[in-house]
Amino acid sequence: MNLYDGVAFIALAGILIGAFYMIFKKGRRLKGAGASFLSFIALFFAAFLSVNQDAKDAGFSSYADKQLAEKAGISNPQEFESKKAELLAEKAKRNAEAKRQKEQEAAEAERLQVAKKAKDAEEEAKQKALIEKEKAFYLPPEEQTKIVQIVKHAAEEFRNANNDLAKGGIRRDRARAICSVKSTRRVQGWIGTLAELTTNSDGLGVVAISLSDELKLTTMNNVFSDINSNTLIDPDKPIFKKLSALKEGDKVKVYGDFVRADIKTDCFWEISMTMAGSMTQPEFIFRFSDIEVFSD
Repeated sequence: MNLYDGVAFIALAGILIGAFYMIFKKGRRLKGAGASFLSFIALFFAAFLSVNQDAKDAGFSSYADKQLAEKAGISNPQEFESKKAELLAEKAKRNAEAKRQKEQEAAEAERLQVAKKAKDAEEEAKQKALIEKEKAFYLPPEEQTKIVQIVKHAAEEFRNANNDLAKGGIRRDRARAICSVKSTRRVQGWIGTLAELTTNSDGLGVVAISLSDELKLTTMNNVFSDINSNTLIDPDKPIFKKLSALKEGDKVKVYGDFVRADIKTDCFWEISMTMAGSMTQPEFIFRFSDIEVFSD
């Protein structure tokens, strides 16, 4: 047994003794762990010295030289010494090439990451711009906002009124307020949600648009009632084809005209069967001329 084998044997014994203390001697587990760790280091060092000595015994300067010779297919130490400089140069070249390749791969990975971040940022900016564009498209005009508020306020007052006499006065006040905001029947680009989208027995379009929880614009639903208002939508009109591509619940921008009725009662024609319906869920007759939805 040579010196290195002796050191390895002692180190191995130290590892086993340390393990014994860790398992069976609870009060000395820390010392056992320390002994095992130091013994493992000694074992590793002994192994390194041993293989290095074996290489020297074979005629090489070190274990590293022996490994380099074996990779080159050389077993003779003298032949290796004559080619050592060349082999080391080739090794250095390979290492440099491997390093260059690794750096190129790292640079490419970084470039791809930067490009991805830039693309993600661009997509995010596009999405934000699209959202802002859609919000702007569906921004209600000021006169619509005012009328919606008038209707909502009147509905609250109606529910809180003390008697029917007071309720009738609230309806008259609402009519005056609506007429003060909307002096003409024409509507340009009001925003709402499709609440009803169907046809009557004659195949004419019946449409209702919710402007708020309380307020709707609607066509008539039968030819007889529509004789004087002409609100039912003919299938030959462009708006009929636009509506055919939509569904109830879609957000839309509408164009058209209110239908004038008794200006003192509601300002524009409202068709609820009861005063309560007229005041809390009014439906104003409307002649739709065009409809738009947001498109990017």
